[in-house]
Amino acid sequence: MDTDAVDRMLAEYTQRKARAAHLRTELDCLEHLLEREKENSMTSEALRAQSYDPMPHGNLPGNPVERLVLRFDDKPMPAYLSDLEKDIEGIREELFECETAIRFVDGWLLCLNERERFVVDRHVIGAGTWRVILDEYEARWGPFGKEGLRKMKKRAMNKIYEAAE
Repeated sequence: MDTDAVDRMLAEYTQRKARAAHLRTELDCLEHLLEREKENSMTSEALRAQSYDPMPHGNLPGNPVERLVLRFDDKPMPAYLSDLEKDIEGIREELFECETAIRFVDGWLLCLNERERFVVDRHVIGAGTWRVILDEYEARWGPFGKEGLRKMKKRAMNKIYEAAE
């Protein structure tokens, strides 16, 4: 993977995590809706399939559930259910892409020590300013310089680039 792609994935990390959470929720809702609509469709088919004729037809015992399932399986799926399934598949694909990028970044961050991870998280992922990052760093680990943070970031990014090769 080239360095530009790595930089882009790091910069989009937080947004992708939020998007993945949104997509998981949307997927759950649409899958629930699809299941409910399929049940409603089958129920309405069952109501239409009921015969109110009291006369016997044939001499074999009937299985109304089997007849209903066979009748329902033979019919094409209504267009709105097919569209809903296509929407769900599109969301699954986008979610897979988001989660793949998230796993890549999570893996790259594992090769960094705590201080390097802090600098990359605040500067590359969080797009914070050096002044704010330095203040937070010094509050956590004691006095340090802005140039030291830049060197640490460069060293950390080289580790990430090596891991991404």
